[in-house]
Amino acid sequence: MSYDDVCTYFSRIQVCHINDDYFYSYMKANHSRGSYSLMRLVIDKSGEHTISVSQVDERCHQRNSQYEYSHTRIILLKIEEDASDIEKLKVRYIRGVNGWDRDA
Repeated sequence: MSYDDVCTYFSRIQVCHINDDYFYSYMKANHSRGSYSLMRLVIDKSGEHTISVSQVDERCHQRNSQYEYSHTRIILLKIEEDASDIEKLKVRYIRGVNGWDRDA
């Protein structure tokens, strides 16, 4: 199948690669419209790290449900100076991504 045919007939493809040396963990968050979650990740050692957001697949809903993915946003900050009050944290911006897709 040509690349053009793949683009024509499939809206999404997923290529999986398994590495038995990788460690997987996750956090679950549910929110109502207009709310957000803050999560603190502690990374103990250097290496390749992936952070993502995944939503329930649209195929898990009835075709006529008009289910739509929510807008997602990930903002990655590094804490340079910790504090017990979130307003007093000293942070450095690393990267941000957002979108309306299932996975960000």
